[in-house]
Amino acid sequence: MTKRVSLILAISPILLLAAATGVRIATEAPIVGGPFTNSGTIGCPTCVTGPSASQSGQIPTYADTSGRRLGETPIMMATSVGTPGSDAMLPTEKAVRTLFDSLSGGGSNSGGGLCTVTLSATPVFDASKCSTFTLTLGAISVTGSTLINVKPGSSLTFFITQDPVGGHPMPWPPNLQHACMVDPAPTVTTVVTGTSDGTIVFATNCSTSQPSTVITGPTRSQPPNPPPGYLTCWFDVSSTFKCVDSNGQTSGSSGSSARYADAEVPEGVIDGTNATFHLAHPPAPAASLILNRNGLTMKAGFDFTLTGADITFVPDAIPKATGAPDTLVAWYRY
Repeated sequence: MTKRVSLILAISPILLLAAATGVRIATEAPIVGGPFTNSGTIGCPTCVTGPSASQSGQIPTYADTSGRRLGETPIMMATSVGTPGSDAMLPTEKAVRTLFDSLSGGGSNSGGGLCTVTLSATPVFDASKCSTFTLTLGAISVTGSTLINVKPGSSLTFFITQDPVGGHPMPWPPNLQHACMVDPAPTVTTVVTGTSDGTIVFATNCSTSQPSTVITGPTRSQPPNPPPGYLTCWFDVSSTFKCVDSNGQTSGSSGSSARYADAEVPEGVIDGTNATFHLAHPPAPAASLILNRNGLTMKAGFDFTLTGADITFVPDAIPKATGAPDTLVAWYRY
C-alpha cells in the first residue's frame, strides 16, 4: 500500500496541472486498483513512446478487472516494472509525464528554444528540437534546405544572416511557403516567422536588419480582384510593382523610380533653319514625351524624331522666328 500512496503523491501535481489546462488524464482505479489484465495490443498505431526501466517503444494499455484503462484511448501510456496481470504493473511518474506532454504539446517534444543550425549544402531545421533557428550563410553554398517534425499550430522563426561577404542565396524548405527572399547584403539578417497547419508553414511576417524599409518578394501573375475597399499589390513578371482594386483597375510603377520633367523648354535656337533641339534628359520611355509648339502637340515620327535627348524636326515643322517666334515646351518621364 505504501508503494501506491507514494505513486499517487508523485503524480498529483501533474494531474492538477492537467485539470487546470483542460487536459484529461484517467485517474480512476487502475492507479490504485487490483490486478491488471492485458487488454491492449503491441501494434497500437498511436502509442506514446515512453522508454522505461524494463520496456520501451510502443507499450499497450492495461485495464483492471472492471475494464477501466490507464489512459483514454487512443493515447497509450508506458509503464516501468511488472508484468501484465500483476499488482506491480503501475504507471510511473515519467510515464504520466510522457502522456501529459503528448496531450498538452509540452515537455521535451514541444520544440521550444533556439537552435543554431550548422551551415551545409542542405541544412535541416528540426521543429521537434526548436521553434527558433539561426543560420549564418557563408562559403558553403546552400542548394536546398529541409524543415522536419512540424506540429499543427506551431509558430517558427528563422534568423538567416549573411557573412561579411554577402550575396549567398538561401532556398527555403518546400514546406515553408510565401517566405520573402533572404537579403543578400553583407552581415544583414533576414527574419521570417510562420505558422504551421501540420504540413505547411505559412510565412506571416518578414523583416530585415536593414536600417531602411525594403520590400522584397517574388514576381507573379495578377491575383484575383480584392473585395470593395481593398487593394491587392504584387510584383509582376516585368518587375513592375502593381496594385488592383475591386473593379479590376490596375496601377503601378516600374522597378526604377520614375522622374518627371514638366514644361521644360528645349535648348536650341529658333531661327527658322535650326532643326535640332536638346532636352535635359533622354525621355524614358520615349513615348512619354509630349512636345508642344505654340500650344499644339507635335507628333513623333511625323513632325520630329527623338534620338536620346535630341529632338530633330522635319523641314516642314522647323520652328519659325518670323513675326512672333514659335515656342516649344516639353513634358516627359526620365
